[in-house]
Amino acid sequence: MKKSFKTGVCKALTTVACAALMFAGALGFNSVTAKAAATTKNSSVDLRNGRVINYSMQGVDVYKPTKDYVDSYVLAMIMVCYDPNARSFDGAISTQLTSVLSKNPYQGIVLTMNGTTANIRAAEGSVGTAKYVLNKDVVKQCADVFGFDKDNLDEEAMEFMTALDAMYSGDVNAYFQNNGIEPKDIEYVVEVKYSDIPVKTDNKVNSNPTVTYEVGSEIEDNGIKYRILDAAGNLSAISLTSNAKNVTIPDSVNYSGVSLNVTDIAQNFMKGNKKVKKVTIGSNVTSIGTKAFYQCKKLKKATIKSTKLTTIGKKAFGKDAKSFTLKMPKSCKKAYKKLLKKAKIKF
Repeated sequence: MKKSFKTGVCKALTTVACAALMFAGALGFNSVTAKAAATTKNSSVDLRNGRVINYSMQGVDVYKPTKDYVDSYVLAMIMVCYDPNARSFDGAISTQLTSVLSKNPYQGIVLTMNGTTANIRAAEGSVGTAKYVLNKDVVKQCADVFGFDKDNLDEEAMEFMTALDAMYSGDVNAYFQNNGIEPKDIEYVVEVKYSDIPVKTDNKVNSNPTVTYEVGSEIEDNGIKYRILDAAGNLSAISLTSNAKNVTIPDSVNYSGVSLNVTDIAQNFMKGNKKVKKVTIGSNVTSIGTKAFYQCKKLKKATIKSTKLTTIGKKAFGKDAKSFTLKMPKSCKKAYKKLLKKAKIKF
C-alpha cells in the first residue's frame, strides 16, 4: 500500500484518521485472497445526551480496536466525505473542526485535537438521527484527501473499505483467518444519533439531505400536544395541554427548523373542556375527529379556516354553550354542511 494512501487523511483530520489508515496498512491487504462480495452492513454511533468520544493514539491495539476507536474513525470518515470544509482542515494550525452535515435540521460533529488525543461530539444544537453511506464510490470523491493514485482509484478505495470492515469485526486476525476475503463492494450504512428528537435525515454526498420523521412520535408546542402522522411530518393535534381560553390549531408548527403541517385534529382532542371559549382551526386541517370539541360548555365560537376538510367525525361539535356559532369559508359552506349532516351535527 502506498505511503500516500496511509497518510492522506492526516491532512484533513490528523491523528484520528491517520491512525486508522496506518492500521489499514498494517493489515497487509495485498496478501489477502480477494473474493467478489456485495455486502451492505448497518452500524450506529450514539452521540446523544452529550456523549463525547475520547480517543488517544497512545497504547492502541489496532488488531483489537475498541468501540471508541472505531466510532471515532467512522465519524472522521463521515466528516471528510460529507463536508468539503473538513477536507482542508489542518490540525497543525487549528485544534478544532466543526462539520455541519445538515443545516435544516441542524446536525453537526465537532472534532477537538490536543496533541495525540482527540474527542468527538455532536455540535451544540444538533437534533435527530442521520444516516450516511460509506462505500468506495463515496470515498473516491475524496481521492485528493486520501492521497489515492488516480489510476488505481477503485483498488485503493476498496482497500479503504476493507479496513473499515475489518475494524468492525472486532478481532482483525480472526476476521481474516476465518473469512480470507477482501470485500469488493462493501458498503456501510452508518446511523448517527444526535438527539432523541424524532427527525431523521438521509444524507447524500454533495446534495441536500432527505428529511423524514419518526411516525407515532409525539411533540408539544404552544400548549398543544401533537403526534407525527407520516414520514413527511404531518401532525395530528391530539390533546390540549394549556389552560388557555382561546385556542388556535395552527397551520403548521416550526420544529427543529422545519415547518410541519397540522392536518388532523384527533378524536376527543378537548372533549369536556370547561375553560375554552373560542377555537380557530388552521388552514391545513383535513379531518376533525369524533367528539374533538364535544361537551365544551363555554365554547361559544369555532372558526374553520381550512378549505381542505374532507372528514368531520360524529359529534365533533356540540351545542353545549349558549349561542354557539360555527364559522367556515364561504366557498366551502355547501360541502361542509353535508359533512356536518353526515356527522349528525345540527346548528
